[in-house]
Amino acid sequence: MKMKRFTLYILLPALLLSCSKETPESYRKSDFSGKWAEVDENGLCHGSYLDFCLGNCYHCLIDGTHPVRGDIMYGCSDSFHIMIDEVEFSFPRDGYISLGGEEPLRFVRSGDNSLTIGERNYRRFKRFYHQQHPDYVPESIVFEREDTTMLPGHSLRMPFRVLPEVAIYKELVWSSGNPDVVSVESDGSLKALNVGRAVITLTIDNAVSGSFPVTVASNLSKGGTANCYIVPAGGQWYFRADVKGSGTEKIAPEAGGSLQAEGYRAEVLWETCNTTQAPQVGEVISSARLIDNYISFNRGEKDGNALIALKDGDGKVLWSWHIWASTDFNPDATAQDYFDAHKQRICRLMDRNLGAVSMDPRSAGNYGLLWQWGRKDPFPGNGAQGENHPCAYTLGDLPKTVRDERSGTLDYATAHPTELIVVPDGSEESDWISGGRNDALWGPDKTLYDPCPAGWRIPDGMVLGSDGSVAQKGVWRSAGETEGGRKYKTFSTTDVALDGTHSFNLAKNFHTTETQCIYPTAGRINTNGTYVYSNRYGFYWSCSQESGHRPNALWLNFDGKYYGLYYASPGWGFTDCFRSSACSVRCLKIE
Repeated sequence: MKMKRFTLYILLPALLLSCSKETPESYRKSDFSGKWAEVDENGLCHGSYLDFCLGNCYHCLIDGTHPVRGDIMYGCSDSFHIMIDEVEFSFPRDGYISLGGEEPLRFVRSGDNSLTIGERNYRRFKRFYHQQHPDYVPESIVFEREDTTMLPGHSLRMPFRVLPEVAIYKELVWSSGNPDVVSVESDGSLKALNVGRAVITLTIDNAVSGSFPVTVASNLSKGGTANCYIVPAGGQWYFRADVKGSGTEKIAPEAGGSLQAEGYRAEVLWETCNTTQAPQVGEVISSARLIDNYISFNRGEKDGNALIALKDGDGKVLWSWHIWASTDFNPDATAQDYFDAHKQRICRLMDRNLGAVSMDPRSAGNYGLLWQWGRKDPFPGNGAQGENHPCAYTLGDLPKTVRDERSGTLDYATAHPTELIVVPDGSEESDWISGGRNDALWGPDKTLYDPCPAGWRIPDGMVLGSDGSVAQKGVWRSAGETEGGRKYKTFSTTDVALDGTHSFNLAKNFHTTETQCIYPTAGRINTNGTYVYSNRYGFYWSCSQESGHRPNALWLNFDGKYYGLYYASPGWGFTDCFRSSACSVRCLKIE
């Protein structure tokens, strides 16, 4: 390293002149003894530093920067200095100084630890280490997070710190244990390439190293966005959070390119295992966070259901998504074809209720969750067979109910996905929406508020015309025969009931190709928010409307005397399934 001589001049005429002037009160009368470094606006030293105590002038760079920790500045063993005079100087408050033979520059002392020379700002440090010392050798590396999740194609740099904090180091070497999954550049920049897991290692001065795992998450919205995502197994997952439901409407378009950059955040609102025992927080899903315009989360060890929300900086819910965690569940592989009595294929439906975590008819785990008609967000179903009480979930004991002048709107329902918008006892209202119903919330074409996963939708129901004739047959048509002037069909115990249960096996009735087609009597939530009819009735929403009366629903009747399959229709009023009721959903495949 070339040696450069720095010369220190004190110009006496200027000093005498300056001493005769009145100076600002902010000036201090202490001397300059100590270590001074040129600093930037962040207090970091990028240039030379001065030692006015011994008259030394140093120039030392470590990766382009002098390490600074509080009042200590660190040099290195290859720093150099020029001794001028081994005496302590005492300087006045201002004057002129010349460094290295340059033209004299004005210097101003504006505090015990602040000095300006020309246009450069200097700061005094209490201590200064200019040699490598054993105590300052790196001992360990601490990363900002123990592990991290990345999205395919995304890049990041993991912040880290070295201990002890006074450690001095020069060489950083990064490596990836699985470069096909995550690559790493020499500066520590990571790039996610493929779904999987890789361990990233940082080695410092070939002496100390540290590692952290990176998981590249699986994209749940790859096949299309929706209000519900099925997560079959553990690991890290993510989905698009910048669009609403299955549509293209942007969420918070004022956010511009990145929701994360605008201060929005993701939050898990609740979790349930569909039992009377609530899961511990994080046992179903956890670690929901926003990455640009995506929400990522970890799948927990237990099957169940959860609700994730996107919130703005004020905590308002902008949209929410139902996460259906069911191990090894592939709805396409287990779906069932329905046929009419003439062996004509009608449709393809899921083999279980939306949100179910079990196919065991002796368990309430096959009940699934419940929805108010037209809303995208679920509510806990009955938690046990024969018990009218919701399954335990992490939000509390019972879903909050609300009904006032501001709650009966679509905007309110979107911003409050955990609240049942009810109808007070004695009220003539039947809809959770005030001032007129909205028939377009669910429909034969998948809508923005459809609660089913991508590729699935709310099924069609049977609808009668004003003259009582069948205007729309619906997906359950083979069970909708007219008997005795009423719209139902009665079955025998042998034909329908699963032994020892209150679930129906309707495989023969719907002419499916499967030996079992299980429909449980999961009950519902009444219009006032009370849980009813567990193990007695089952109510299944369709997207169809009945002659201006109410949504059409499939009704399973089990009352100890007979088993019936009913359709609500005007004038008969069998089901009383008003829009503010919360009922089960069995999704239909979009073909």
